[in-house]
Amino acid sequence: MAELVNIRRALLEGDLRILYLAWLASAYAEDCRFDWEATVEPPVPPNLKILSPALEQFTDIFEISADLVTAAATQSETISDSSEEPVEAWIAELPESERNDYLLRVAKGENHVGLELMQQLRQQFGGQPAVLAATAGSRTFAELKVAAKQKSDGQARKEQAEAERAEQQRIKALVPQVDKVWQLVHHLIERGQAKTYDEAIAHLMDLQAISELQGEITAFDKRVKEVEETYGRKRSLISRLKKANLI
Repeated sequence: MAELVNIRRALLEGDLRILYLAWLASAYAEDCRFDWEATVEPPVPPNLKILSPALEQFTDIFEISADLVTAAATQSETISDSSEEPVEAWIAELPESERNDYLLRVAKGENHVGLELMQQLRQQFGGQPAVLAATAGSRTFAELKVAAKQKSDGQARKEQAEAERAEQQRIKALVPQVDKVWQLVHHLIERGQAKTYDEAIAHLMDLQAISELQGEITAFDKRVKEVEETYGRKRSLISRLKKANLI
C-alpha cells in the first residue's frame, strides 16, 4: 500500500493517468451500468506507455489487463521526465516576498505547499500547464477490448512460433546422437522405475520427431514395436507408450 500513496501525490502534481486507469477498472465492476459499446473513453493522459511502480501496482490490484493498457497507450503522448527542470533557477526568479510566503506556510505545516509551488513555477516559467495536456478520447471500451485481444493473440502467436523454432533447433541438435539416445531409452526402461519410464517416453518422443524430420517414421515405428515386444511384461511402460500414442 505504501506505493499507492505516491499515486495521490502524482495526481496532485497533474498526472491524470490514475484516473484513466480507474476508468478502465470500472468496466469490470459488477455494478457497472455503462454501455461499453457506446461509452467513449475519457481524454487519454500522456505517458501511459510507461507506468510508475505505483500505477503498475494499481493495475495488478484491480486486475487491469496489461494488453488493455497497451492498447489504450497507443494514443498517449510521451512527455519527457520533468526531473531536469531548472527548479533552482525558477525559484530565484520569484519575488523575495513570494518566496518568504511559501517558507512561512511550510513552517506552519501547511500541506501540499511544495506541490502548489511547483505548479506555479511550471505555469510561470516552464510553459507547462499544471495538468499535462491529454489527447481527446475517441474510442469506446469495446473497441479497446478488441485491440487488446488482437495484441494478446498476436503475442501468443509470436511466442508459439518462437517456441516451435526453439524446439526444431533442439531436435536438429539431437540428430548426431540418435544411436546414443536409443541406448539411453533401453537403459532407462531396464531400470524399471516410474520416473525412468517417463524419461524414456520423453526420449522416444524426441526420436519420433527426428524420424519425421528425416522421413524415416517407418523405421522408427519398427524399433518402437521391438521395444514393445521386448518389454511387454512391463505393464506400466506399455501403458505409457499407449498414452503417448507411440504404439
